[in-house]
Amino acid sequence: MRHLAAACLLLLTTTPAWAQGRPTSFPTRDVTVTYQSPNGHDVTIEFSASARRMRIVGMGAQGDYAIIERDGNDMFIVMPARQMVMRMPESPQLHATLSLRAFSGFKRMGSATVAGVSCRLWDVQGQHGESEICITRDGVLLRARRAGAATPNDGTLQAVKVVYHSLPPSDFEVPAGYRAMTLPQGMPGAMPPGAMPPGAMPPGAKPKP
Repeated sequence: MRHLAAACLLLLTTTPAWAQGRPTSFPTRDVTVTYQSPNGHDVTIEFSASARRMRIVGMGAQGDYAIIERDGNDMFIVMPARQMVMRMPESPQLHATLSLRAFSGFKRMGSATVAGVSCRLWDVQGQHGESEICITRDGVLLRARRAGAATPNDGTLQAVKVVYHSLPPSDFEVPAGYRAMTLPQGMPGAMPPGAMPPGAMPPGAKPKP
């Protein structure tokens, strides 16, 4: 779970804004990207252009994966082996990142090739200082590197494989019939399997009068 959180945070905190003269903020075509994260672990993320959702796969031996709403307020951890889904509300900091209010200062720096795919280099300013990103014309982030980073373990997220292909919409939907848990706002990361925090309700449930 910690590896997933670190990868998500770095990916989301380096996604730039969209506007004239700025890169596209989300892939405009379905694509699967495998990234090497700062901790050395490979993270595979599927992007649905139509649903504007991300699906992080290969999280564990049991086939767990995460679904993230690019324009929404929730992240879902899906655990097929347990027939369970955990809904995690976004923090205010993450929401500020997704709404792009956390960024300023975009400067075009040239171009590069990462994982065999051409991308444009940008210098950006964020909450953690200056970073360099390389993103394709159709909005695929291929590399994010904090200024001064000397090694991949020093704040670099880099694509090692990029595959453009159609992805089934059902891959980005929470499976029906799974037992649901909700992690309250501000509560830390993981919870023991089967634990239900006080007052939590499944997604879409309404309190009884």
